[in-house]
Amino acid sequence: MNENIYKAKLEENNVRATKVRIQILEYFYNSETAYSHTEIEKSLSELCDRVTIWRNLQTLEEKNILHSFKDSEGTTRFALCDHSLCKQKHQDNHLHFECKICKEHSCINDIEAKIPSLPLGYQLEELNLHATGICPKCK
Repeated sequence: MNENIYKAKLEENNVRATKVRIQILEYFYNSETAYSHTEIEKSLSELCDRVTIWRNLQTLEEKNILHSFKDSEGTTRFALCDHSLCKQKHQDNHLHFECKICKEHSCINDIEAKIPSLPLGYQLEELNLHATGICPKCK
């Protein structure tokens, strides 16, 4: 993908197009999986430090370009938002699938989590739908 496409994506979401943000977007657009901060850091360590990467991941999440979720080990992973689902604010009510063989994490947007009715007095703040199994590549 052309660097101008990443710049346009950032600008359409009111995010300044810096070299680090462009590299982070390129990293995500070149794969269909979700990544941890550590995985991204290994790839971009020559460009900037870990704190800069973390701050930029947070900014991209705040601007609904990325979303985050916890994997089965409690590690925060980031993935591109499907903008057909999250126009204004990210809707994170889809399935996150973790392959037990290749360890890749995928967002499966076709399967939505149903918001449960909680007993009186409970207030839902976060709901995650996480599954583990074997992906089509490893099957």
